Amino acid sequence: MIITAVQKRRTKVLLFFNNSQQLLINFEVFLSSGLYKGDSLDENKLNALVKNDEIFNAKNSAYRYLGNRNHSSFEIKQKLRKKGHPNHIIANLISDFKKNGYLNDLEFSHSFIQNRIERKHEGLIKIKSELFKKGVHSEIISYAIEKYTESEVHYDNAKILLGKKYSL
Repeated sequence: MIITAVQKRRTKVLLFFNNSQQLLINFEVFLSSGLYKGDSLDENKLNALVKNDEIFNAKNSAYRYLGNRNHSSFEIKQKLRKKGHPNHIIANLISDFKKNGYLNDLEFSHSFIQNRIERKHEGLIKIKSELFKKGVHSEIISYAIEKYTESEVHYDNAKILLGKKYSL
């Protein structure tokens, strides 16, 4: 297949081929491929281009999710699956994100616990349950909660919640 025309459409590029086929890919993927009008693509190059586009889309989705707030590895995996990204790409992406420090379940657990204790005045049992729902391993939860078990904050939080409930 030979590329007969290239059209830029916002953040995407539409490639036209001599056999009437078309392919829509991300502009960044197109630039990194080094392709030009008139270049020839065989089936392997085309498949590699499509795979790079899938990886790029999955990465962008994960970056968007992590840009809003911290997530556990399990949450990111679930959200990417829901968006329809292939499992092997998700697994590689999560591995890379953990290696680069973008995903860390222990840091997520610490910030989640601190947020729930300080802002929502929740108890450790409820927080532990929420972390399980978010797919954090029990060892990580135990290690993260250990810091907060003997804190006076729990008594203060109980008084605040009791006051709210009974208007004291």
